[in-house]
Amino acid sequence: MPEAEYHRPKRLKLTDVRIPPLSSESKRSLCNLAAYRVPPLPFPLPRSRSAAVLVALFVGRRGDLYVLLNRCATALRLPAAAHA
Repeated sequence: MPEAEYHRPKRLKLTDVRIPPLSSESKRSLCNLAAYRVPPLPFPLPRSRSAAVLVALFVGRRGDLYVLLNRCATALRLPAAAHA
């Protein structure tokens, strides 16, 4: 069986890992994300109804920016707002 082009190292030290430089498109995307301001809502919203959202980003081998998408399991009994 031929060896895969990309493989996971057996032992990984964070000091040995090099993050590839971001591509120009990824830099532009991060600047757009940082500059985004939430528009005001047309109605008052109680603070207890607000939620935080984690947007996990990582850099690929060629400097491309990726978003890690996550779904809650349908078997969980808690409402979606309880996971935040």
